[in-house]
Amino acid sequence: MPERIYNFSAGPATLPYSVLEEAAQDIVNFKDKGIGLIEMSHRSKEFMRLPMKLKPWFVNCSQCRKIIRYFSSRAEPLHSSS
Repeated sequence: MPERIYNFSAGPATLPYSVLEEAAQDIVNFKDKGIGLIEMSHRSKEFMRLPMKLKPWFVNCSQCRKIIRYFSSRAEPLHSSS
């Protein structure tokens, strides 16, 4: 593996290599289901489990609450019903 570059600026940060490896594997074969994460239906049982697993983490993450509040306060409708 080449030497890792660390990003200390605002925005995306450098992730641990093990996290990137697991994400890369799930893109190709999600949880050994034989289909990649970005290929499967957003209505599949496997995909629908993700928000339920992540919800407690988001609720307990103070920084995530700030981010959610920030974007919720600035949400604009995608289309108008006029």
